[in-house]
Amino acid sequence: MTSAILSQTQIPPSTHEFSDIIHRLEAGGSMLPDTPENLMQIIGIYKAYAVPMDFYWRNLLYIAERVFLNPLPAFKYFLPQEYLDLHNHYAGDDADLRIWRGEATAHPELLEFIEKGELKQKLPRLFHHLWHDRINMEFAEACMRAMFWHRGMGGQFDPYLDSDEYKANADRAIRAYFQGNPLMLGLYKLFPEMFLEQVRELSYYANLGLFWEVMAPVFFEMSDLYDEGKLTTVPEAMNFLVNGIFAIAVAPFITMSIFGVNATKSSPNQKASCGSTKPLSPMWKPCSTAPLPSAAPNPITPRQSRFQRTKASFTMAFSTPMCFPLALPGFRPHC
Repeated sequence: MTSAILSQTQIPPSTHEFSDIIHRLEAGGSMLPDTPENLMQIIGIYKAYAVPMDFYWRNLLYIAERVFLNPLPAFKYFLPQEYLDLHNHYAGDDADLRIWRGEATAHPELLEFIEKGELKQKLPRLFHHLWHDRINMEFAEACMRAMFWHRGMGGQFDPYLDSDEYKANADRAIRAYFQGNPLMLGLYKLFPEMFLEQVRELSYYANLGLFWEVMAPVFFEMSDLYDEGKLTTVPEAMNFLVNGIFAIAVAPFITMSIFGVNATKSSPNQKASCGSTKPLSPMWKPCSTAPLPSAAPNPITPRQSRFQRTKASFTMAFSTPMCFPLALPGFRPHC
């Protein structure tokens, strides 16, 4: 009787044009069939993306931290040597968590391209820039603005940008940046919301920059492992990608970008107040920050380590507990 019922309710084989893909995904497989050619294409795309991404994350942080509210940022894509030498927190011997076995500074292929471009000639950087023989930084900004324009899609980073604490920090940073500039301070007094919105956008610059700082070494390491014959299947590549991302995502961190105001770290024995984390989950509750000290004009302060486990207090516009942005470039990160 049971077998008769089952035979009567049996669903016929699917005739959908993508039925093989659907069945493979339902069985826990990958979007692409596991073939050597597909694996080569996947790794090739990631490596090709990783080189400009190594520039993207550095330039995004440079704009957020140094260019800041410059009303005429004509040279914001001219990354100074300081940021090319800036150590990636997930590569190099001093990495907080080493994902790529390469160097922490800018990738050699990136440096060569910045110097010679597609023309393969060492010319003044301005010439390469005007000739559009350079990294397409406009793409990175377009991804950031897509995130910024689609605010309110969940997570804890975005609501913080509307909090009184964030507004107070933004006010301190704006006043410190324009100290001695009565014209800009006067405009700020007339249009405070306009300036605040610009600072919020700069927070998204930093947010996306921190995400791509992780992704670049993940892609570089995948390419190296493939060249060494240690990634031989599509599932192996996808597992490495996912594990590389979540190795960072499950570790709560506080990210600080500071321009023109004092930064004070509290006692290393003072523990951060963090929510619980779930292994291999894209969700975690951010650490809370200590009370902010008074702001005072000061040279630019280096960024705080992503893996700082102590409670820290800083004065600046983006002094925020940040959720790790788990999303593809161009899409709103969710916490």
